Amino acid sequence: MLLTFVLAVPMALLWMIFARQVSFEGFTVGYILGFAVVLVIRLNTSFDDSENSVKLSKIPSQVFALVIYIAKLSLDVFLSGIDVAGKVLQPDMPIKPGTHTISTQDENNHDLVSALSAHSITITPGELVIDYSQDENGQTLMLVHALDREASSKEKLERDQSERLNLIRRILGKENSPKGGA
Repeated sequence: MLLTFVLAVPMALLWMIFARQVSFEGFTVGYILGFAVVLVIRLNTSFDDSENSVKLSKIPSQVFALVIYIAKLSLDVFLSGIDVAGKVLQPDMPIKPGTHTISTQDENNHDLVSALSAHSITITPGELVIDYSQDENGQTLMLVHALDREASSKEKLERDQSERLNLIRRILGKENSPKGGA
């Protein structure tokens, strides 16, 4: 429950910024709304509270990982957008579409990790997660459609997923436990 109170603070700050109400009243309204949103999300997810207890010493590391994740994702979206625009504007349109199946690389097959991974891939121009499946070991796999199958090779997609998974684990406070639920 402490996590809900702590996570409501950044939500309140975002509310103040977006609502342009930098005041105690604006913070209060944002905190109440943020608390409600976080509470609803926490009640509808499968996290175990003992596993996800708030450790204030980890928060700076988690925020730093989130900033890196957002910056890397933004750069990937920007560069991929330029690459896709350049390809489709050429008269011969040099694309070779195809699909690759890659693993989420999450031993626990957590839905949040799969969703964040798929989101990161899908908002990057030129790549799109079109389906999920499981291999014979129960590992979650993503079927990724690529505008250029050669440029988005399976090795590149697997390497990007590994980097993405490490950042997601750090954001969720699980960087030291690869089997730790995230």
